[in-house]
Amino acid sequence: MKKSLLLGLGGLLLWGGTTMYAQEVKDTPIDEEVLNRVYVAVQVKAEYPGGMHDFNKDFKSRLQVPEAFITDDKNLFRVIVMFIVERDGTLTDIKAVRNPGHGAGEETVRILKEMPKWNPAIHNGNTVRSQFTLPISVYKEDDASVFIDKKDVSTTPQFIAKAYRPEGIAAFKKQFEEEYTKRITLSKSFQTFLIDFVVELDGTLSDISAIDATTLVENQEVADLIKELGKWKPCRVNNKPIRSIYHLSIGVNK
Repeated sequence: MKKSLLLGLGGLLLWGGTTMYAQEVKDTPIDEEVLNRVYVAVQVKAEYPGGMHDFNKDFKSRLQVPEAFITDDKNLFRVIVMFIVERDGTLTDIKAVRNPGHGAGEETVRILKEMPKWNPAIHNGNTVRSQFTLPISVYKEDDASVFIDKKDVSTTPQFIAKAYRPEGIAAFKKQFEEEYTKRITLSKSFQTFLIDFVVELDGTLSDISAIDATTLVENQEVADLIKELGKWKPCRVNNKPIRSIYHLSIGVNK
């Protein structure tokens, strides 16, 4: 049975981050005490752009696994972090409150510092500072579906960090949509493209295929634009870069 590399995210907050309330952001003037207060309970929780699904992908793609866990016969390690999401979406006061050692806690803190900003919490119509406690479990996996070269395939589970964009997948999709709508008049109010490509060792893209999900017709303009948007960070297996295939679905509004 395949083991999936995933982030076990639970605790006080995460899945609650998808709960939405119909509340307008007013950002009306508030006193300094309220401005500086760190909230634990809020009406709309802070959330990573694209939700926790994108957070999972963006986090594990950046992970440099400590060597001790690569050689260990255990298939996972777990870190619990606590941090504050500021009113501008940046993360501060990031701490590993449970750390298995071997640099895992420090690596987790490093990744959180370099990831894209969050959408801040909202309370009583104002963006506010809020606290998160985030358990993260990282598993080895034996899914070789992203590999291009058979020599990269192993019969034993490995730590696989898939290719990624430094700015995050949600920001990349937004950039694509903005560039696409500048150049091309959409034939429908909404279009979805199914995109496949190979991420090479140096981060360049090759063998790009883009298909309109409705007509199932290839779209070369979309493929060209994906290439123009620049390099990715390559996939890594046990921290070693490999060539990999990436599947991406992007929707564009008229």
